[in-house]
Amino acid sequence: MEDLLLKCSVHKDETLKMFCQDHIQLCCSDCVLLNHRQCTNVSLISESVKKLSLDMKQLSINLQTIIHQLNMF
Repeated sequence: MEDLLLKCSVHKDETLKMFCQDHIQLCCSDCVLLNHRQCTNVSLISESVKKLSLDMKQLSINLQTIIHQLNMF
């Protein structure tokens, strides 16, 4: 089952390694070369996850600040 989730649906033997933010799509290397050359936001999945993690931490901090401010009223 895990292999099914990690493999490209178009290029069956390729592993999904990239994420295209422009299309919100997981891609294998072949897909990137064939369909995402013009995209400006293609990165490794591992790098996208790191960035998302940082964004979520910042969101949490912002929400805590807002809640604190609301509680002061």
